[in-house]
Amino acid sequence: SDLPSPEDDLQLSDVTLHIAYENGLPFRTGFELEFRDEHDQVIETVTGEPFSPVSFMIDGAQVDSESRFVMQSNSGMTEIRLDQNQMENLYRTRSIRLIGDLATSQDDISSEVKLRADDAITLRINASMQTTIRVN
Repeated sequence: SDLPSPEDDLQLSDVTLHIAYENGLPFRTGFELEFRDEHDQVIETVTGEPFSPVSFMIDGAQVDSESRFVMQSNSGMTEIRLDQNQMENLYRTRSIRLIGDLATSQDDISSEVKLRADDAITLRINASMQTTIRVN
């Protein structure tokens, strides 16, 4: 990676993930971004603890009460700032695994929902980074 390591004079001072989504599924979705190294292992901190995953939730699409199919998707944007530990270990990241959990709405837990072949969820993830330079 060409991101700075903790020993470099150039340091990450702020990293924000910008996640735009359109959820056309009738499920509330929880996501985790797992940061993985060149051996496809979850990155561990210097103390041996797992690198904390970045997580976020997206509400499900609106469901028609009679047909039980999606009638309107849910769109939005969320921003997540990485903490200091995550920024310091980001240079070790070679891949990010997206893990999702799907669940029907808490308000609608006893009702069924129906899916169409073209129901989908779309995510776009961008990052903005700020750096500072150490001058001796």
